[in-house]
Amino acid sequence: AGGGGPLMCVFSVQHGADWSIVSGVPNGITQLACSSVPPPASAAAALVGGGLREVVWNFPLGLVFKSTSPFGWPRLVVTVYGTDMCNRRVIKGYGSVHVPCHPGRHQRTIRLYCPLSSSPFTRLLGALFGNPAQLVDPRLVAGAEGREVVRVQSGGKVRVVFDVL
Repeated sequence: AGGGGPLMCVFSVQHGADWSIVSGVPNGITQLACSSVPPPASAAAALVGGGLREVVWNFPLGLVFKSTSPFGWPRLVVTVYGTDMCNRRVIKGYGSVHVPCHPGRHQRTIRLYCPLSSSPFTRLLGALFGNPAQLVDPRLVAGAEGREVVRVQSGGKVRVVFDVL
């Protein structure tokens, strides 16, 4: 997820009723992190260079699950927040990915998306007042119900490395 200011990630692990967490904390918030690459000097430079900068959180998450059924396999749900031009916290994107089922090291890319307001006027007001469209409950990202009616735009990517035992 790009942008000029610091970014933070709010994460949670969602799972079905047949699953339970034996140890670990299923949700949390990373630190604010900035990219080491300076922001582009102009809008033209951002367009040519893509405007995407890498931000590293290196935030470990350790969980142990037990289950009686594979139904409701755990998913990692992330919400990335950043700042706008007035230094207000705004949503940069939502995304989710299933926890891999095979032992070993796995790298996954979570594509983020941001909800869009239904009208251009509401989008403009959201940008002016620092209150863009966002989901009422970010856990909806893990499910499929109702997602087909939400207008979205791409919001970047988050790379996650899983070490499954």
